Amino acid sequence: MPGGDSTELDALRYKTGCISKSRVGQDQDASAIDKILESESTATSGKPWARLNQTERVHRLKRFSYEYCDKNAGDQKELIKTLMSGLERKRLTGAKDVVYNQSTETVTSIPCLSYHTAAKRFTLRRSDKRISTTKSLGKRRVVRRRKTKPVKSDTGIDQGES
Repeated sequence: MPGGDSTELDALRYKTGCISKSRVGQDQDASAIDKILESESTATSGKPWARLNQTERVHRLKRFSYEYCDKNAGDQKELIKTLMSGLERKRLTGAKDVVYNQSTETVTSIPCLSYHTAAKRFTLRRSDKRISTTKSLGKRRVVRRRKTKPVKSDTGIDQGES
């Protein structure tokens, strides 16, 4: 049975070799994943508000709501609900809608946000004065139609009246 022991020993060596190789591979994979995550985090830092994706905007707005409710009176859940609905309705997408500090990656203020003390609710007003579309159009061409004169016949009765 010495041959049988060697096969078991070979199988054991093979299994331990597979296990040890997979651990080394996992360490390399983990370091590769860490590098990828670090590169993504540095890529997202310094982006303006309009370039942030939806998840990052939600995170920044929630952080703003915590800070805003600490400084001012108001219900934090109501503010978060209002900000999320405004984000869904695309009222907080532009650079004018949200004052965002790129270096600290925080929302400084939201100019169109207002709080009604009587109703105890937050609202988002329209931030820009809407320009009428007719003001953007060119001048209207005036088409003058020629007036047809009624033709008088010899009998003295107009042809257009009959």
